Amino acid sequence: MGLFFKLFFCFLAVLLCNVDFIEAKKPTVVCYVAAWASYRGKFNIKDSDAQHCTHVIYAFMRINENTSEIRSADPLLDFEENNGKGQLKELSVLKTRNPNIKILASVGGYLEGTVKFSEVARTSSMKNTFINSLIKFIRDWNLDGIDICWQFPGGRTDDRQNFIKLLKDIKRVFEPEGWILTVHIIAHRHRIYDGYDVKAISQVVDYINLAAVEYHGPWKKTTGIMAPLNSSNENSVTYMVDLIVKRGAIASKILLGLPTYGHAYITKEKIRSDKYLGLTSDEAYASPWTNERGIIAYNEMCINLKNSSGWTEIFDENSSTPIAYKDNIFISFDNKKSLIEKAKLVNSYHLGGIMLWSLDMDDFSGQCHNKKYPMLSAVTDYLISEAENASNQDNTQFSTPDSKKINLNTFESTDDQLNLNSSQPKEGKDTSPNKGGNQVNKVQTVNIITMLISYIFYMMSL
Repeated sequence: MGLFFKLFFCFLAVLLCNVDFIEAKKPTVVCYVAAWASYRGKFNIKDSDAQHCTHVIYAFMRINENTSEIRSADPLLDFEENNGKGQLKELSVLKTRNPNIKILASVGGYLEGTVKFSEVARTSSMKNTFINSLIKFIRDWNLDGIDICWQFPGGRTDDRQNFIKLLKDIKRVFEPEGWILTVHIIAHRHRIYDGYDVKAISQVVDYINLAAVEYHGPWKKTTGIMAPLNSSNENSVTYMVDLIVKRGAIASKILLGLPTYGHAYITKEKIRSDKYLGLTSDEAYASPWTNERGIIAYNEMCINLKNSSGWTEIFDENSSTPIAYKDNIFISFDNKKSLIEKAKLVNSYHLGGIMLWSLDMDDFSGQCHNKKYPMLSAVTDYLISEAENASNQDNTQFSTPDSKKINLNTFESTDDQLNLNSSQPKEGKDTSPNKGGNQVNKVQTVNIITMLISYIFYMMSL
């Protein structure tokens, strides 16, 4: 009987360790949702995918130019007052379907610009007000954190360093509450060089949402590939991932941005299967779905290819992305195959996971593949499969996290007096500083406990 107990509890310890290890290696999947998507009439925030996404980020909030506080970009979308849609409240529904999902709001975006961010980052009183408004906003809407999307620091010579100071001060008050802080960075070389100290940023925030997109668009007046995996110059996903890692960003905190949209052109020249790039285009195609010129969603594109005659689709091997054309309409976009090709960079560079822009432009209703969110599910299923395969190959070792826990007490004070009314964590609030972050420490703790229990039973069986 003693031998039986010894073997049984040894088997139990190994089994539980392996299960936890596989769980720890699951990738982070951040999914953006555009607040204005509901104006298209079919997408609802509450229908967001709460199973494949580990985090959902609601974009965008703005900065009040008079008070420096966070504010709604569109109150009729965000709030219920005045017969509004109440989308901020709807976000909480996602947690009823997945209690582990983390919900954030993103502040900034292209329309916000740089001026107000620059002023907030460089002025102590404005920064104090801004951070306190973030605290209130998170609590009012039961969020798990904030995403900062400053497009783009670098207008002032001190923006680059002031951005780091702003992030440190936000993190200083988020840390005791267990709130998440992420940044959204457009991955263009000159933007990174001018405005983002990616090494310092990665040492402060939980994740960098790296948007490796917009390398070619209708503004260039010629057809081209929006987000090529590879190219003959710096304008490619691979180049930008390599650049940001070589500049010192912590790889495990980088989430590779994957697009569910493409760029659409109207060409002056005839499009052929052997000649579709570099064609003259003085006009962007107006999408009836996105209501934007030059922007076409995957859900619209896949329906065109499935139901409309006259479309030709080609997978461009040089860029590892698809293109499609009909008459004089040219589309550069991504599909399941191209996203999986890009997701391979997550493994080769040991990144933390992926970021998707955005849920509302995936096939959220399942019209094309008889499955909702086919782009999101394809790439997450691939990453999980790869992680499990890697774990099965070597399930006896833990990989050490690339990042170290930030000791905010060692930060130099960025202001002489910074009165951030963070207060004490609410009773019952999860104050884990790793909330939403790397699970390795948690898994190691579980495994130590498991092995101690097994050892106790082992000694009892002697």
